[in-house]
Amino acid sequence: MPKLPILSGKELIKALAKIGFQHVRTTGSHAILNKIGEEKGKTTVPVPLHREIAKGTLNSIIKQANITREKLFELLYPHVNNTHLLNFLFILPNKFLQKLLPRKISLYLAI
Repeated sequence: MPKLPILSGKELIKALAKIGFQHVRTTGSHAILNKIGEEKGKTTVPVPLHREIAKGTLNSIIKQANITREKLFELLYPHVNNTHLLNFLFILPNKFLQKLLPRKISLYLAI
């Protein structure tokens, strides 16, 4: 299971929009997303609009959205196929990553 990345609220909203969640409203510092599915009906997920979402909050949002960590990585980093590679990339120093990665992926990782 891959480690959770550090994400902003906006990045998470973009990733969830790829699987059908729609921004319904913003209440205070939280965006409310909805998805209407055939199996479960309506799913509502609040996403805090913070610069960095806490790990526990991100775990809770993943559970509410009914996706796995692997699926979240696929949504965030579509150019990288291997989750073991992603785990390795998160422990490397930023200067090394800038030389190693193509520009698109390094922008996803916010280097």
